[in-house]
Amino acid sequence: EDLWCFNDERVVRAIAASRIPVVSGVGHDTDTTLSDYAADVRAATPSQAAELAVPDLSGIRIMIQAQKDRLLHSMASILDKSRIRMIQAVGRIEKASPFSRMDRLEHVSGLLAIRLNSAIEFTLNNRQFDIEALRTKLTDAAFRIPDQKQRTLDLLSKHLIEGSPEKRLIFLEHELSGTKLIMQNTMMHFFSNCETKTKELHAKIWALNPNRVLERGYAFVTSGDHIVQSAKDAPTSMTLHFRDGLVHVRRMEKTEE
Repeated sequence: EDLWCFNDERVVRAIAASRIPVVSGVGHDTDTTLSDYAADVRAATPSQAAELAVPDLSGIRIMIQAQKDRLLHSMASILDKSRIRMIQAVGRIEKASPFSRMDRLEHVSGLLAIRLNSAIEFTLNNRQFDIEALRTKLTDAAFRIPDQKQRTLDLLSKHLIEGSPEKRLIFLEHELSGTKLIMQNTMMHFFSNCETKTKELHAKIWALNPNRVLERGYAFVTSGDHIVQSAKDAPTSMTLHFRDGLVHVRRMEKTEE
């Protein structure tokens, strides 16, 4: 009987109509009233009702810390990705720079020159050794062969001298100089074309500058933020724009031709 008030129709309808969530905790676990069915949540005891209604502070703190950690991790990931994209963009810009290309070409040219010098030096050493060996044989044989053979040996010695790797080295050095000159001329031509295009664009921009028209004694008329292009559209109050200043005028009459 002491719980019968929670079966009252007015109480039950008030609980069902409440926009605020209602926790029912009458205090008798074995008994169930209509208010328990109408409430949003039923608790066995008032203490349990308080636990259901009030969240755990430590749980909230753990949830907030977890959200904070996720946010920091996301921000760090975004920053890392942005930093990587920036480094890649800077690398692409530096790689596309003509100065970087010149440095790479100069580096390659230096490596080729080192390899060429090494190959030439190796060839010269081998040829020099062969020449010395042949010269020794020729000298030894000069005392044993007749004059005709001597002339043949002199002719062979002349051919060996003409085919010396020193001439090949001079030819390769001349070819390397020509290649370097062609590369320099190509780069100079590229920079010259860029400078010419820049001057042409500057000249076009300067030709389209409206201030040049005003410097020849012309003016243009505005009304507010709009340019007046026709006499029939001329308002009562207008502004004349000259090269050295503005003049505000008021129209007294209008004549159309």
